[in-house]
Amino acid sequence: MIITRVNMRLRRNVQPLPNWRRPCASSKTLLLMAAAGLLMACAVPAPPLRAPSIGPDTRLNTRIDPTTRSFRCPISAYTSQPSPTNLTTTWFTNGLLWAGPDRAYGGKWFAGGMKIGWWRIVPGTLTVSGRRLDQRSDAPVVADISDGYGKRDFQSSGIDIPTAGCWEIVGRVGDAELRFVVDVLPKSQNPTPEMMAR
Repeated sequence: MIITRVNMRLRRNVQPLPNWRRPCASSKTLLLMAAAGLLMACAVPAPPLRAPSIGPDTRLNTRIDPTTRSFRCPISAYTSQPSPTNLTTTWFTNGLLWAGPDRAYGGKWFAGGMKIGWWRIVPGTLTVSGRRLDQRSDAPVVADISDGYGKRDFQSSGIDIPTAGCWEIVGRVGDAELRFVVDVLPKSQNPTPEMMAR
């Protein structure tokens, strides 16, 4: 009877521990919870890996039309400056070099052979090269630079652009460099397609 009364008094005096003093979960329970979290993380499928998009605008320095997402050739404008010769009325220039197609082409550029005139303000030997912008082309631009025109002023040349498309043409005389971009029409429309074969 005395023991029972003591137990009842002890029970009345025992107060529940506050939350911050309650014992933590056992290490075994914590390990099980961590393992369950890992399993759930692994169960979520990872997003598929995608190769980086390498389009012509990043690889070939070209432009994309934002409305159609198609390639747009950044065609260079002919100059409005007075021309140094009456060979043609369509010229590209940077002030040191001039380049223009013969009048027979009407200011258009074609695949195949073309007669291109140059005017050199700076003295030196002309070299001409080119590259296609809208897609890769293994065939190079071939230039035939005629002899007998000296080191400055007018220089005649023939240029053979292999395919229709968007092309950048580069003419160099010494340190002077003239770059321009043209939209080249098919060889079938060229009035002098076999000029370079002569």
